[in-house]
Amino acid sequence: MYRVNPGIRVKYVTSERFVTEFIKAVRERQGDQFRHRYREVDVLLVDDIQFLAKREETQTEFFHTFNHLHGSGRQIAIASDRPPHELSGLEERLVSRFRWGLCVDVQPPDLETRIAILQLKAERERLTIPHDVIEFVASKFDQSVRELEGALVRVVAWSELTAQSIDQELAERALQDLIPQTDHEIPPQLIMEQTAEYFSLSTGDLVSKSRSRPLTQARHIAMYLMRECTGLSLVKIGEIFGGRDHTTVLHGIKKVEDEMRERDATFRQVQDLTRIVRGRVRGTS
Repeated sequence: MYRVNPGIRVKYVTSERFVTEFIKAVRERQGDQFRHRYREVDVLLVDDIQFLAKREETQTEFFHTFNHLHGSGRQIAIASDRPPHELSGLEERLVSRFRWGLCVDVQPPDLETRIAILQLKAERERLTIPHDVIEFVASKFDQSVRELEGALVRVVAWSELTAQSIDQELAERALQDLIPQTDHEIPPQLIMEQTAEYFSLSTGDLVSKSRSRPLTQARHIAMYLMRECTGLSLVKIGEIFGGRDHTTVLHGIKKVEDEMRERDATFRQVQDLTRIVRGRVRGTS
């Protein structure tokens, strides 16, 4: 639950998490508590709604939640990988309600938007980045905001580790293993396998409950790469890593971002693995 303004309650959830929580509520007979969490908000944001397909009981529950919020004048925003009329496996009554709202086709941001995103990130983190460097990064990473911001993180980390001022030449060196980008999707399992091999571990170690320092470091780096190089949500990444909570994943990713700016070893580990993973994808294309 988030509060963007005092008194305004905003809840974000993936459809996978909605399903998981609903099943748990049914099993533990906590249906009333579940409904309260979702029906007493002012804004409900639901991602990947297509994953409700063929889950009849969950669809029924979401249908009633939708009706309750809509009837109460609340706001609902739903995201999917296709327009409502192409959502197979969903009840027609749900699809018809999705058509009530404004449908927007969200495309990758254009150059001007990417520049604005990087400027905002630099401002938030109190970084002084020359405009030509921001333009350079924005021109090279045009498919994913995560990858775009991740590229800037690497440039800043390289600058701080080498004690050099940020300019375009430094940015080119810091990002040499990411440019040019591969046009092929990077499988999460490939990241798991290559990270495990790099750290002389097994993929089972990465998803285990062990918290030994070397293993935790490897796990966090794998999470960081998965977030940066794939379109997976924090919730989905958590599921891949043994059912961990999305807040645990976010903590691990942030830890790697911070360490990349402080420890040369972490920066080079991330750079090495990025080069290895992308090289494997290019090699199989």
